[in-house]
Amino acid sequence: MEKRRSIMGTLSPTTQTPTISNTRADSHDSIKKFETEPDSYLQFRLQIEKKLAYSFRGLWAKSDAAEEFTQNAKQHMINKIDDRQALKALLPTEYKAGCRRFTPADKYMEALNKSNVELISTPIKQVEGNAIITTDGERRTY
Repeated sequence: MEKRRSIMGTLSPTTQTPTISNTRADSHDSIKKFETEPDSYLQFRLQIEKKLAYSFRGLWAKSDAAEEFTQNAKQHMINKIDDRQALKALLPTEYKAGCRRFTPADKYMEALNKSNVELISTPIKQVEGNAIITTDGERRTY
């Protein structure tokens, strides 16, 4: 079976942090319950927010905790992304962790290490059938 070629796009760097639980798979019953019982979904979301808020002090600007948090997130990305070009495109240099939305996705970073995955950091200008044309004029067929 031939491997399919995959692309992943990014418009700008973003902090990739370790996930709270990257093995979570909600059952069909749980999803149905969330759809039919809004309060259960609210409680579920509040649980996640409480877990995230636990480390909130790392998001206070110009604090030692924020610097440590930023360095830990950076090291996490370095450990997860083998492709140095992809790492360069994704690793924030202009701001600290928490200044922009996180992309908490170990699976996203791990996918970048697969031989059939290409990270495109040049903006996409046009999609034509099974081809992507970026603003630098490069055409990639998938």
